[in-house]
Amino acid sequence: MTLNRFNAQELCTRKLSELVKNNPQEHTITDAELHEAILELAQRRHDLTELSENGKLG
Repeated sequence: MTLNRFNAQELCTRKLSELVKNNPQEHTITDAELHEAILELAQRRHDLTELSENGKLG
């Protein structure tokens, strides 16, 4: 038996954005998984902002 656990950290930003933006009927994720995806996108945005402020992005 294969158990597929949703892990937002393993998905690319584009896929996470699709999951968050698209119609809920198009995806089979739970509300908790949707929340996890939103938190992961927020964290990535924070990290990019921090790198930019530190002059690491050019």
